[in-house]
Amino acid sequence: MSERRTIGRILIEAGRITEDDVERALEYQRDHGGYFGEALVASGLVSEEELEWGLASQFDLPYVFPDAEAIDLAAVALVSPEWALSHLALPIMRTDDRLQVIVDSPLKDEPVRELATRTGLEVELALASPGAIRDVIGQVFERLAETAAGSRAPVGLAGLLEDAIRVSAPSFGISVRGVVAHGWWEDRGTVHRRPLAGGWSDELSRSLAPSAEEMTVGTRRAEWIGELRSGGETTPVNVRYLADESGREYAFELRVSSEDPVERFGPVPGGIAAEVLALVH
Repeated sequence: MSERRTIGRILIEAGRITEDDVERALEYQRDHGGYFGEALVASGLVSEEELEWGLASQFDLPYVFPDAEAIDLAAVALVSPEWALSHLALPIMRTDDRLQVIVDSPLKDEPVRELATRTGLEVELALASPGAIRDVIGQVFERLAETAAGSRAPVGLAGLLEDAIRVSAPSFGISVRGVVAHGWWEDRGTVHRRPLAGGWSDELSRSLAPSAEEMTVGTRRAEWIGELRSGGETTPVNVRYLADESGREYAFELRVSSEDPVERFGPVPGGIAAEVLALVH
């Protein structure tokens, strides 16, 4: 097996930097630490996009500019918007035995392993910029929501909970953008979505304890153990709340043990806590 080329060598061969530039970046790295690629960007020698292209070349991955209209919605439906944004990973094409997924780093093993285990498909990676991935996640889940809204009547929060429990969904939630909200639930690896009827917010306030208002005041991210009351039944859940200027996400997971909700949901990858959600309806 041939030795993997360095980022510096790839960019030199592409005519983007010189040997002198490599020395400048190495000097910056010695003084400030971090990765060599970060030193190239910090020194003004290459752009973030050029570095990402170099990483794709280094790992023999395609570097793509994802087009929401060309993405396979059947592949997208394998995950929820919360999952896609937390991992900055999105399935974009599915065949009988393969699943192509865009990621922002070639070293993202966790989402690849999870998707391969859940689907039984061979996962192929393509690299894209973090900003492009966030944008396309918003666009494709909006397409999914429009498709669902055109074919399914709005459901109340009680109906959403009933659907989730009926199929023993391991997770379900509410995605909000503006005044429009959609419920979603996972069933055997596929995420289903329904538009929510008006009044869902008041219904959530009455049904969830502790309430979302109580647990999320003044914060964009919260996790807690709660109970959902619906139809005379009380359902223990782990709750995750994420928000930014574009919307909100409430994710619920049925509790089957006393495990800490952070452990059951899994850790949010470092570096994206402030912008983990560009939510869609």
